[in-house]
Amino acid sequence: MIDWFIIPDLENFKRVVVLGPGLLGGSILHAIHHHFQSGQKPNSLGVWARRQEPIDCLLEQEIVQHGSTSVSELFSDPETAPDFVILATPIGFMPELARQIADAATTPVIVTDVGSTKANLVATLDSVFESNEHIQFVGSHPMAGSEKTGLDHASADLFENAVCILTPTAKTDASSLEKVDIFWRSLGSKTHHLSPEDHDEVVGKISHLPHITAAALSLSGMKETATGTLPAEFSAGGFRDSTRIAAGHVEMWTEILLENRQTISESLRDLICRLESVHASLENNDDSSLRSFLAEAKEKRDTLK
Repeated sequence: MIDWFIIPDLENFKRVVVLGPGLLGGSILHAIHHHFQSGQKPNSLGVWARRQEPIDCLLEQEIVQHGSTSVSELFSDPETAPDFVILATPIGFMPELARQIADAATTPVIVTDVGSTKANLVATLDSVFESNEHIQFVGSHPMAGSEKTGLDHASADLFENAVCILTPTAKTDASSLEKVDIFWRSLGSKTHHLSPEDHDEVVGKISHLPHITAAALSLSGMKETATGTLPAEFSAGGFRDSTRIAAGHVEMWTEILLENRQTISESLRDLICRLESVHASLENNDDSSLRSFLAEAKEKRDTLK
């Protein structure tokens, strides 16, 4: 467990607002509320949501001090307007919310996001925010989550020891980048910096491609046999572990895969080529090539910490 009293505190930000209290946004709110003493916390913690219900839930739990279904309302009073905003909605909603922030902000504010793809999103948000001199934007992607979604599954410990990739561009303010980096480390994350394009290539290989693979494995592995037997009735830990992420939110993952489709397609072609090679080894009863395939895979997998 992390010693929450020796990591950086949140002194850089006094008024924090999370837009979108789902799994990630809700976990950010819970982490700030539960893991910091009063002197380390922001002066105010707020939330925006499309529906009033999650706002009321967070207010009743005293996780946040205020909330609204209106972005402009959160910025209406310069004395209480946020100095740090985290976009934690699905990526498709972020550009419109960014435009609303750009129209409403009249005092300095740093904005970051939790989007799973970056090249197109960062370019879009950079373009939106450059119209308002008060806003500094820093792209982020905390590599934390679950096949479960929604505020009900939020956890104060979700970001503990998770990787968080920050994606600065030539437009990114260095001081703002440092503050956002410190913020994610304050939640227990290990931060790294990549360009948006590098981010999408890396995450396409280690996150997006595995989701497709898990989905395909679920369909193939759970297909009934010629005699009508259902393999799922006999599945053990290996199959369940390998297919767990296929239970993720369908709409969210459709959006992610299409957004990063070019990079994923390249990785998918490589995977298909490898599977075809394995298929040929089996068809030809070629134990040597099959052994080489498995040995190389084991060697690479063993390097993961």
